Amino acid sequence: MVLFIVVMNKRALFLVVTALAMGAAYVFYFTDWFRGEKIRIKFRNNPELFVFDPPVELTSIKFFRSSELATNKYAHPVWSLVATNKVAPVEAFGYGFPVPGMKPAVAKTKAEPLLPNETYKLVVEAGKATGEKEFLHQAGTR
Repeated sequence: MVLFIVVMNKRALFLVVTALAMGAAYVFYFTDWFRGEKIRIKFRNNPELFVFDPPVELTSIKFFRSSELATNKYAHPVWSLVATNKVAPVEAFGYGFPVPGMKPAVAKTKAEPLLPNETYKLVVEAGKATGEKEFLHQAGTR
C-alpha cells in the first residue's frame, strides 16, 4: 500500500512538472509577455515616407537593400541614424531627410540614393521595441 502511494505521488509530481513546463513554453513562444513591443510602421511611396502611430522615440534607424540582407547577415546599411542625447518623439520621416533627435551613425555620411524598382527593408528601434518594414522603391521617385 505504501509503495502504491509513493508511485502515485511520483506520477502526480511528474504530471504537475510536465504541465508547468508546457504552460511555461506556451507563454514564452505564443504570447508577447517576454518580447519587446513591436513598432507599427506605415509606408507611403513618392517620396518614401514612414509614419508611426503613435509617435515613437526612436534610438536607431537603418535601411538595407533586401537582396543584400538576404545573403549577408552583416549587410551594409544604405542609411543609418542613431539617437542623440535629445531623443524626440517621431511621428513621420522621409528617406534621406533629417530626423529630429537623430544623427548619422557614421559622421558626415548621407543616405545613399535608392535604386529604382529595388526592395528595401527599414529596421527601427526605440529602446527594446523594434519594427521592420519592407518596401519597393518605385522608379521615378526620390
